[in-house]
Amino acid sequence: DVRGIASSPNNSAQVDRFQGDLPAALGKMQEALLLRESIKDTWGVAGSHVNLAAVQAGLCHLAEAEEHLRKAVAGFRTVNDTKLGFCESLEAGADLAMAQGRHAQAVELLASAQLRRDEVGSPRSPLLARTVDEHLQTLRGVLGETAFEAALSRATTGDAALARVGVAVLGDRDAVRH
Repeated sequence: DVRGIASSPNNSAQVDRFQGDLPAALGKMQEALLLRESIKDTWGVAGSHVNLAAVQAGLCHLAEAEEHLRKAVAGFRTVNDTKLGFCESLEAGADLAMAQGRHAQAVELLASAQLRRDEVGSPRSPLLARTVDEHLQTLRGVLGETAFEAALSRATTGDAALARVGVAVLGDRDAVRH
């Protein structure tokens, strides 16, 4: 099927991403985005943008990561995805926050994503779970135990969590409005 064909480079890119080959992941994700745009797959386009946001953040291409994250949030809102797309937006927001040096916000976003995943029954893939665990371990070391626990306690779900992507990371309240 056409959506499956468009998803193939994205899936291959995710393997590259989690193996640490971000330049290879970037090229394949850009290809997936073009394919998904060509078939007018709104959810897939939003998914491509959220994946590109995470990879661009990992490459420290912050302006590009911010733009992809804005497009991802808007796309997931367009299709009313309050489950997986919502969680992935929070996680990509955490990647961006880490790259920006906003460590407490990264913890809040990752913890908020986990709360939402628990609510909707959408566990992380094993590769993403490993990456998130590594991020949290790094963030605990950077922040120290007290600040890390305080950031965890600020986790929330719903629009309040997604608003943190727009306000804390993107610095833009309009990025999360309907």
